[in-house]
Amino acid sequence: MQKKHGVISKLQALGPFADEWQQSYEEISKDVEEVDITNALSTAAMATKDEKELVSLICLSDEWIY
Repeated sequence: MQKKHGVISKLQALGPFADEWQQSYEEISKDVEEVDITNALSTAAMATKDEKELVSLICLSDEWIY
């Protein structure tokens, strides 16, 4: 089974940490499959987390209708 590494395809990190990470990652990248996780992250971020948040969204949407 091949190892997988989640990436955000359009994200371009800059700076010394990103440079070091890229350099280290290049050494193992031949053994790792990159998987785009952008959709999964956006779905999780936009999902309703609990009942209280759902009620708030419903109340807010009702206010916008009137």
